Amino acid sequence: HIERLQEEKRGINKKFKHAEFIARKRKKDIEKIQSEKNNLSLKLKNTESVLIKEKYKLQEQQNGMKQLSKQNNELLNDFIEIKEKRNLQLINPIRFIKNIKGGI
Repeated sequence: HIERLQEEKRGINKKFKHAEFIARKRKKDIEKIQSEKNNLSLKLKNTESVLIKEKYKLQEQQNGMKQLSKQNNELLNDFIEIKEKRNLQLINPIRFIKNIKGGI
């Protein structure tokens, strides 16, 4: 009878040790998964940070391009205005000469 109880005790101890082994293994797996999760979370935050910086760079570039476009339009308008004045200066003396010739 005692031998049977001792055999049961050994069986229970064996099952208990096996359960402890599985529990330690699962704990390590959980820690590994949590570590991977933390690493991925950190990578995600870094990626978000880089994307935000790139977004602001692009916005600055767009603003710079808008400013350049505005300056380009102003220069073009100035050029057209100067060209029109030049053309008027060339036309007016010709009219003046025609008027003089016609008046004489």
